[in-house]
Amino acid sequence: MIKQAPLAEAARRHLLDPAASLKTLGQKALPRLDRAEGIYVVDENGHRLIDGPAGMWCTQVGYNRREIAVAMAEQAMNLSYTSPWYMGNAPSIRLAEKIASLTPSDLNRVFFTTGGSTAVDTALRFVEFRNNVR
Repeated sequence: MIKQAPLAEAARRHLLDPAASLKTLGQKALPRLDRAEGIYVVDENGHRLIDGPAGMWCTQVGYNRREIAVAMAEQAMNLSYTSPWYMGNAPSIRLAEKIASLTPSDLNRVFFTTGGSTAVDTALRFVEFRNNVR
């Protein structure tokens, strides 16, 4: 069995801080968050902080939302992932329908991605597709 170091030491030795200077790389650990409640995250010292960046700019609906956790677990047990490039699934179809109902009539198609880089890649592909069609 592998002996595990205390969290701060393990973090200092093994987590890469993307904003660290190369001169100070590995000299200190990133601050640690231990839990979250609603719009707050709680750090290793018990300080409650508003999660202003919303989980690094992701859509934030609040932490510890039981109804969301249950829906996520149910969906993961049913079908955890489908590539939006090749397949659809009932939840994404229903969400696309809902979004389309809220947008102007000429904006009635939705494409879901898994994050920022795939969104940018998809946008570039759609521009290429449009230009090829033209």
